[in-house]
Amino acid sequence: MNREEKRKLQQLIDGYGVTSSTLHSNNIKLTMKRNVVDVAKEFPNYFSRLFPISGGRNLPNVQLLGVSHSGVRLVRRERDAICDYLRVLDTISFEDIAEVSVPRSSTIQILLRNGGWMTLYSHKAEKIRNMVERYCVEAAQGGHEYVRAVADYVTRESTLLSFRENDIIRVVKNRNLHLDKAVYKQSQQQGYSQCLRRREA
Repeated sequence: MNREEKRKLQQLIDGYGVTSSTLHSNNIKLTMKRNVVDVAKEFPNYFSRLFPISGGRNLPNVQLLGVSHSGVRLVRRERDAICDYLRVLDTISFEDIAEVSVPRSSTIQILLRNGGWMTLYSHKAEKIRNMVERYCVEAAQGGHEYVRAVADYVTRESTLLSFRENDIIRVVKNRNLHLDKAVYKQSQQQGYSQCLRRREA
């Protein structure tokens, strides 16, 4: 995080009265934790998978490629006497990507819908392509919502979902039942909603 991002998070945490001595207290509300995560999601690199890359002669300042739910970012590491952070040089949305290819084992090419393109070099080229392509497919389908289970829930009912605390669950629309996402989550994953209410009470 850069200095401004750190300041924003610190200000939010201070507003809840959380200090270093109470950081791991069980009294910290789930709402506060969610708000901190929501703010962090706005930071371009915080939830990104970072890959070491080279931009070659055309993009000499690029050192890292960040891939997350919000897009692809060209990144450079910046250091000074006070702060060591990642600077975003450019951001590409998945909707703007037409094709991702790996012409050679350490080369990745990204073709943009406006006709532009870029060539990057990394020994992780295959992994980068696969990850970007998955996000592009999700973007074309309207994306997905993810939630984290706050308690265990085990059921023998075949139409309900069993899970453990801290499992990541993808919430999808049930087209067969013609229900919107909110109704589907409440009816088909009712156990999750019940566990969530008990923890917040």
